[in-house]
Amino acid sequence: PKRGCVFRSDRVRVPSCLMTMRGLVVLLGASLASAAPARVAELVGMKHTSENILEQCDVSQYDAAEPKHFSGDTLGFITPWHAEAGKATARKFAKKFTHISPMWYHIVLTEAGPDVAKWKVEVEPASNEEHAAPDADFVRAMHEDGVKVVPVFAFYGWTRDSMGNFMLNKKSGTPAHHLSRAMMKACKEVDCDGLMIEWGPVPVKEYYEPCKAFLTRLRGGFQKFFKEPKELMLSVHPDITIFDKETAAALLPTVSRFALHMYNFTGPMLREGPNAPISFFQDIMKAWKLKSTVNSVFPQNAVFGVLPFFGREYRLDGPGLVVEDYEGVDPRKDEDGNAFRWDVTGDAYADILRGQEVTHGWNHDFKEHYLEYTKDGSPRKVYYPSVKTLKKRIALLDEAPVAGLGVWNLGTGQDYLYDLI
Repeated sequence: PKRGCVFRSDRVRVPSCLMTMRGLVVLLGASLASAAPARVAELVGMKHTSENILEQCDVSQYDAAEPKHFSGDTLGFITPWHAEAGKATARKFAKKFTHISPMWYHIVLTEAGPDVAKWKVEVEPASNEEHAAPDADFVRAMHEDGVKVVPVFAFYGWTRDSMGNFMLNKKSGTPAHHLSRAMMKACKEVDCDGLMIEWGPVPVKEYYEPCKAFLTRLRGGFQKFFKEPKELMLSVHPDITIFDKETAAALLPTVSRFALHMYNFTGPMLREGPNAPISFFQDIMKAWKLKSTVNSVFPQNAVFGVLPFFGREYRLDGPGLVVEDYEGVDPRKDEDGNAFRWDVTGDAYADILRGQEVTHGWNHDFKEHYLEYTKDGSPRKVYYPSVKTLKKRIALLDEAPVAGLGVWNLGTGQDYLYDLI
């Protein structure tokens, strides 16, 4: 993901109570045992060598006529910075998905002042690149395959105070009212099946009442504006200081479902580790009571567990300190401006395997594969999801009374990973 974008994973703040845990959403409710057992068993049991991995990168056993193996719904995120590859993946694996969420829109505060009623709030494209713009032809292609398109609208560049003031102004004709109309108009222009809202770092639970009032207005507008029912979803991260299970439960049934991003273990920190170590993943499930069939605050089909289909690479000669330990410098970079950590897509991962000799390993605590190599005299370590790592997490989600499993994001993973779905 690109620096400075609201959807960048490392912008999510993770509370210390969760630190001991951790552009596609594949919904839960399906037995992993039914997911192409022979093919999955082959991939899980495969010796983790560069030669074997590259062989799988070059070919997927996927048959376009074969439906998904998961019995639950499936939804894929498409981000602006991987839009072209994301849409190509969605078309190729359309039979694997029930929903696609392209990140097409930013909600931007363009003019503020002491009188909130005079604020100007606009719905703008999330990217100026043509290939990442709202695409009616893509929506039609997905509809032909029976896939629903639910684009993301992200509150971009807002602060706690501006969001609170904006939401608290409930008068008819205020910016919140105009915003809801603009969002519905945008959906209608490309014939979408609903929308997903990304609140960003705004503490929704602190402004619960005005946020719910806005969502209720939006839900009511859907019913008047469209002839057919539309889905209203929220994209949330496991930071309980911003959004927690009680807040989510209280928003039902105004909100149809929640996409809970169950990764970003390292967050804004430099410490070495994968996106979603098993203990982090389990702690999120416990915090949200997703495994409880008795005490869960969610009905079935209410929460999507989102998994990462991208990896993370580290320079092991980096400082390994948290951002807060520095004053006036960016600890993610050395004195020459070179990064110590960055995200790794499937293509970049394959290039590393082809480019030099690497040492493969399995971290038993994280339940993650990794590789190590040296570049320009600098030791590197890469964590990248394998079928084995994904299978273990999907198996945990499969035990939970939730709607489905999420994958972040289309166009960043290797095709053979979709054989699991």
